[in-house]
Amino acid sequence: MNPLAHNQTSGKGLLAPPFIALLTTEILSNLGQTCLVFALPLHLLNISGSASLYGMASALAVLPSILLTPPGRSSG
Repeated sequence: MNPLAHNQTSGKGLLAPPFIALLTTEILSNLGQTCLVFALPLHLLNISGSASLYGMASALAVLPSILLTPPGRSSG
């Protein structure tokens, strides 16, 4: 019996352990990224006291997600 064919037919779909592991790591990665985007500008504000540096760091932290998000189209 081919073990690959057995794995393909005996999967549990979305409850398969590889999918749960992938989902868990993706959630933890997004949580870490969000914490970094939030905490880094605050840390720069704390050590420098510069509000303009805080604003620039906040803007630069969100810039990649804005630039890499595909533009939406209106239906109409």
